[in-house]
Amino acid sequence: MKRMYVLLAAVFLLTGCPSGEREIEDTMSTIREANDSSHNIYIQYYYKPNPDNEETLERLRLDAHSEYKHDWYVINYRYSPYYTFDNPNEYIKKIIIVDTDSHKMLKKIEDANGFFELEKAENDYDMLVRREHYLFTITDELFEEH
Repeated sequence: MKRMYVLLAAVFLLTGCPSGEREIEDTMSTIREANDSSHNIYIQYYYKPNPDNEETLERLRLDAHSEYKHDWYVINYRYSPYYTFDNPNEYIKKIIIVDTDSHKMLKKIEDANGFFELEKAENDYDMLVRREHYLFTITDELFEEH
């Protein structure tokens, strides 16, 4: 019996104790748009091609001084199951913002870096995911930049 305890102790020392903490396996991203501008707008997201080489377009309508909240299930490439990314900048090809009243293009964003702010992130060990919430704030100053 004594030998068994010594052997068991040696096994734990060599292999380490089993970890009680589960590790995150995936990241789920959500985006919240806040239109703090004086314009009623459409936001058109053009996503990078998926493995089938299809580009995806998503269009959202936002009235002046309003916001759009997505459900938890609107994640990872927004509606496509093909990709899982940590950051919206990795899967958004370009963003076009159009005034809904005049149909004039107000802003074309070719590089989304710097437009999405990480609001909060939390690890959900039960689902083994990290949930990251991003905010895209539209202001009148955005349209005045050249």
